[in-house]
Amino acid sequence: MYGKNTEVGVVNVITQKPSNETKARIVAEAGEDEKRSLALAASGAIVEDKLFIGISGKHYEKEGFVENSTTGEIVDDREHDYGKIHLRLTPSDKLEASLVSSYIKYDNDAGSSGLAKNKSREVSSDLDAYNRSDVWMNSLNINYAINDNLSLTSVTAYRKYNENLANDFDYTDDSSQKFHVFGDSIYETLSQELRTNYEIGSVNLVSGCFWKEVRCILTKTRILTGRVPLLLFRMLMVIRSVCFHI
Repeated sequence: MYGKNTEVGVVNVITQKPSNETKARIVAEAGEDEKRSLALAASGAIVEDKLFIGISGKHYEKEGFVENSTTGEIVDDREHDYGKIHLRLTPSDKLEASLVSSYIKYDNDAGSSGLAKNKSREVSSDLDAYNRSDVWMNSLNINYAINDNLSLTSVTAYRKYNENLANDFDYTDDSSQKFHVFGDSIYETLSQELRTNYEIGSVNLVSGCFWKEVRCILTKTRILTGRVPLLLFRMLMVIRSVCFHI
């Protein structure tokens, strides 16, 4: 069971669990457009056969190559920092619990949208868009083997998304067409899944239930418009009002 957003399928990625074996890895990369990446990961046992920990982190940055001729700035730089900690508890052969917490912080230019110019790698927009958002994700997975054939799984998840971004949705440098959106909001998602799994021979039966709640606890979205988008917006509001009164 993977929730209501998976009607057409799901890709299930299972990361390696920390164990008694002590592991460590560092990976550094460099490439064109001043791409730089540094990742590290380590895992091992805190209490042998009972409590394990895994930590990982990554820094990534890459210079952009598309210039906004209106502002003179590069508009597609990319940078983010990511970290994760994984605690795994196995108090018995039948019971296992994993607590995973991760955080990612973006410091991106929003992209190369805008009115294309004759020159290669150049656009024209009256706003240098950006994405400074961050996401904090947590999950608690508990699995209990009732017997050799039947198991019970509980998955509790919490996600907090701090939106901090700006976008130029008119894609031009014409102030009369201005349609700039600035997002400064906080969204929380809480979900709970209970699942039973019965397996015997080649038969595997799964049943369960899923609950999810999404809350917006702070919204400070601002929209700046020029004459044309403002006129269209007002026309849409009039049409909507008429439709509601029919």
